[in-house]
Amino acid sequence: MLEAALVAAFLLGVLVVMRAGEQFRLAFRDGKLLVVRGALPQGLLNDFAETLRRAGVRRATLVGRRADRGLRLTASGVSDWDLQRLRNQLGHHPYARLSMSARSARRTIGTFLGITWLAWLMARPDDFS
Repeated sequence: MLEAALVAAFLLGVLVVMRAGEQFRLAFRDGKLLVVRGALPQGLLNDFAETLRRAGVRRATLVGRRADRGLRLTASGVSDWDLQRLRNQLGHHPYARLSMSARSARRTIGTFLGITWLAWLMARPDDFS
């Protein structure tokens, strides 16, 4: 019993450390963009969604992490070419503005915990960009 508790505590610690540098996490599914964690200006969310739709992406995850000189955008499910376009769009927004964005008014347990599948399950139609 003690061993299971230690393993669970270790895994929770690893999860917290991995997510500590994340500024935002976005999930894109079938033409819809959902903010899983963090907050971004609506204009940037619209630009990201449009770029992913035009590229024909069906599923992708975008993660913005703090770096020495601002934010570092990484993605899964996106080509290198489209990832560079997304980075260019992110570069047009000052880091201070991104880090000071207001949190979304409606937070579900999925977005609070940063669990993508739970955030999608609990999302309403007006939560998408």
